[in-house]
Amino acid sequence: MCLREKGGCAQEINHHGEAGPPLNVKIPEADIETGKKVDLPLTPTTPLKALILYDDNYQDYYDMKNGKRLLVVTNQGITRYVIYRGKWKQY
Repeated sequence: MCLREKGGCAQEINHHGEAGPPLNVKIPEADIETGKKVDLPLTPTTPLKALILYDDNYQDYYDMKNGKRLLVVTNQGITRYVIYRGKWKQY
């Protein structure tokens, strides 16, 4: 499952992203073979933001259960957060 921004709210896309536009990235200048691992990074050319949850028990995040962690990935880098005493704290 992935989310994309549309009209001020997040829209869920459940099947290989056919309903959404492709991610705008710069492909590395290297020989890329189909089915082979690519170690060079793709570089986003537009603003990018992704939330990565460590757990699939989403209710714990909603209930602000202590110790739940997530990553926020943007063009500027990765920021780590943890729920501590009912609030998100950066760590």
